[in-house]
Amino acid sequence: MGKRTSRFLSISLALISLFCILIFVGQAAYINYLGENALRQLGVFYMSGISQQVASHFGTTMELRLSQVESIVNSVPPGRYSNETSMRIGLTYNARSIGFEYLAFYTDDGSFHMLYGSQVTADVPEALHSSVQGGKYNVSAGKDAKGTPVVLIGVPAHYAMSDGSASVALVAGLPVSYLGDILESNIQSDLIEYSIIRGDGSYVLRNGSIEEQNYFDLVERLYQPYNGKTPAQYASELRTALTNGENYTSEIMISDEHWNIYCTRLPNSEWNLLFKISHSTLDETVNLLRNKWTYISIGGCCLIICALLLAFFLIFWRYYHLTKKQMQALDEARRIAEEAMLSAERSNKAKNEFLSNMSHDIRTPMNGIMGMASVAMSNLDNPARLRSCLKKIHVSGRHLSGLINDMLDLSKIENKNLVLNRNPICLRDIMQNITTIIQPQIQEKKQHFYAYAHDICFENVYSDRVRLSQILLNTVGNAVKFTPEGGTIEVDLYEEPSPRGKLYVRSHLHVRDNGIGMAEEFQARIFDAFAREDNARVDKEAGAGMGLTITKHIIDAMGGTVTVKSRQGKGSHFHITLDMEKILPQKVLPDLPRRNLLVIDDDAIASSLAVTSLESIGLQAEAASEPEQAFRMIEEHRGREDRYHLILLDWDMEGQNGNAIAKELSGRFGQELPILLLTEGEWDESEKSEETAAVRGFISKPLFRSNLYEGLRPFLEAPALPQDREEEAAPDLTGKRILMAEDNELNWEIANAILSEFGLVMEWAENGQICVEKFEQSPPAGYDAILMDLRMPVMTGFEAASAIRRSKREDARTIPIIAVSADAFEDDIQKCLDHGMNAHTSKPIDAEKILSLLRQYLR
Repeated sequence: MGKRTSRFLSISLALISLFCILIFVGQAAYINYLGENALRQLGVFYMSGISQQVASHFGTTMELRLSQVESIVNSVPPGRYSNETSMRIGLTYNARSIGFEYLAFYTDDGSFHMLYGSQVTADVPEALHSSVQGGKYNVSAGKDAKGTPVVLIGVPAHYAMSDGSASVALVAGLPVSYLGDILESNIQSDLIEYSIIRGDGSYVLRNGSIEEQNYFDLVERLYQPYNGKTPAQYASELRTALTNGENYTSEIMISDEHWNIYCTRLPNSEWNLLFKISHSTLDETVNLLRNKWTYISIGGCCLIICALLLAFFLIFWRYYHLTKKQMQALDEARRIAEEAMLSAERSNKAKNEFLSNMSHDIRTPMNGIMGMASVAMSNLDNPARLRSCLKKIHVSGRHLSGLINDMLDLSKIENKNLVLNRNPICLRDIMQNITTIIQPQIQEKKQHFYAYAHDICFENVYSDRVRLSQILLNTVGNAVKFTPEGGTIEVDLYEEPSPRGKLYVRSHLHVRDNGIGMAEEFQARIFDAFAREDNARVDKEAGAGMGLTITKHIIDAMGGTVTVKSRQGKGSHFHITLDMEKILPQKVLPDLPRRNLLVIDDDAIASSLAVTSLESIGLQAEAASEPEQAFRMIEEHRGREDRYHLILLDWDMEGQNGNAIAKELSGRFGQELPILLLTEGEWDESEKSEETAAVRGFISKPLFRSNLYEGLRPFLEAPALPQDREEEAAPDLTGKRILMAEDNELNWEIANAILSEFGLVMEWAENGQICVEKFEQSPPAGYDAILMDLRMPVMTGFEAASAIRRSKREDARTIPIIAVSADAFEDDIQKCLDHGMNAHTSKPIDAEKILSLLRQYLR
């Protein structure tokens, strides 16, 4: 019985195996037959598809290149520069930065006036000329002086040239090999021959060793009669397709070998893309696939036979598989448990590190405040010492406030309560405020600080003033903190068109330093909360690791980007981009009277930008990099019509400050040349001395056109700018009666001392109930506004505000109630509004913000 069963199973297994082999052999033969026909058809579709793909990519690339040339014209528009040299430098700089190897003015007589690169000529001058004359963009071919083929990209632009003529277009050029790179990057195959031809058959680009200069000559020489067509008929069909701008496809015979040919028009040009692929290539592909199908079929058959042999072990295998899965599940559960324990340990460690850092950071300014307060009390009869102590107390207080604000901001971010206030701002004011704030730290560490602003066409935009200042202060402050004494920090701000549309402008901010830098692995988590590099190099620097986290979240909320590049010991580079809405129309600055100015600055970048900005407001300017050069230039121009009318002198020059240079200028040339200092931050009046007697004023860096204009106008007799109506209409707060509800006597004394200085008449209510009673007992309009603390005994600020609004007095619903509280979260502000208050401002008391709110509601 066992032998019969074994024999039956053996015969059954053999028959099943034979049946499987026959099925697989038949299937392989049939699939090979279908595959051979399908692959030939796929060859046609492949070539058609790849030609469309290449043509589309070519069109996109040419559109990009045309837009780049157009952006060059937009960045240096005709008529912007009165100095041709500056205009040429600007065009050359922008074109080279994009990667163009040739740049030229194209004139009405068909001539190219090269800005850089060797002389070029157009292969078909008529096409280029007719396009740019008609105000159209053009892509054509040409050659340079060495005979190298060149792609010419022309955009209509009318620039005035020194010989009195004007260009009709700006033409940028790239080697024709650039087109080959475009094609090869899309074709990615050595089996396809391609070329670019014009409508007359002449070549623009070819990838084979072809003797003919015209493709139709190649057709006449190499094509053989095929499918009833002669070479002349093929050439005629192709000419017709090229003339009509139609796609062309055909099968041809060359040297007894079948080929497929495809031709299609390239967009943004008068060129055509031509492909050829040999049938032998497809035949090789078909044979290769046939063999693969055969091998696959045989392999599949063998696998099935093996599967039959292994069927006896299926139950055991299934059991083994289930057991293995159970073990894997147990291992995964153990791994998750271990990770949870490690995560809890890391969380506890992070909390401990955070509390340790915050304890250190809070105690540092607190010790400064308490220590300086003790010193001040011991030196009440020494005004200078007292003033110094108070200044240090103020600085420590602002630092402590910043730490608390950082914690509140981080809490808002974690609770997704970060809200942006979109208001009109001036980029110039933001930049100058940041440089003024950061200057004390710069001076203390004897660092070199450079701030640049260029290509700023829209100074006034809509953004969140506080958050934008926070981004700048955190980023620049971080650079100052981690740059050693004598190091260098550079801040560069510029604008370009925004991809969001014409109503927006994209601002780029680069912050570079040559400080201690960061390890590559730390850069990946630099924006994580409480992240601080575990390194002895940074342990001495205070900070809880929240500043850059908050900065990143604010930038994300504004729709911007931030990147960082850094190397240990080489410094760091932060790049921030923000798209902000323009305020239209921008204030137009009238041209200043044409005068000659001399800029003295050893920073080549700053002096070049200063000259460009001065020329943009109608002035003539030259630069000198060191004092002796400046003295020679002043002496040469002295007594001539082009003499200098004003000197702009950098205050912080390498090896010699502006004071000594100003004194020497005054000694040599007397008072005939007014001197204005260029400074980072505000000019400290206490620094004036006999050496600065010749200095007539100062202008803060970075140099914007508006602050240059305002700083120079008094010395060049320019018309005054109209004052903003809001400034003229700002109400006088002198004598306004303010009722302040505050349960803390010290807070009341501080607010009373600060606000009384501005002419306000302050009255104190010790809690919310007393505030309501004083309001009820006052005569009509007895108080002009109420400042309301929120957390008070007896009656809170919320309850007091609601009670006042419910009062039957006529002024109960109109009197402004402004919350002044340390509760500064978004839900606290909304709760104030829900209880009838008009606005909210946070503690510590910000006099400027309170005065601004009072002026707003007491108009």
